[in-house]
Amino acid sequence: MAKIDLKHPFPGKSAGDCYKAMLLVVDQAGYKIFKKRDIAWLVICDGKLSGNNVNLTLAIPFGSPTSVSLSLSCDDLNEDSLNIEAERIFSLLDKLI
Repeated sequence: MAKIDLKHPFPGKSAGDCYKAMLLVVDQAGYKIFKKRDIAWLVICDGKLSGNNVNLTLAIPFGSPTSVSLSLSCDDLNEDSLNIEAERIFSLLDKLI
């Protein structure tokens, strides 16, 4: 099972703006929201990558500067594949924020 955890800073952006963008990005990236916690700025999603089930979690940690934490995991893919997917998701997020 491969799993990656990354953090991307968004200095000068509010947590609320980042959270709204996260909700849009998961849909654009082809993921389905499994669970979300608006008060905790947390989104847990399921999706497919190269035909394999992938779990995606996006969260905004408390603190400054604002950042988005991303966690991707999949039983059948390697870390390189997950890193490429994480870059794609962060790229979509960068365009929205």
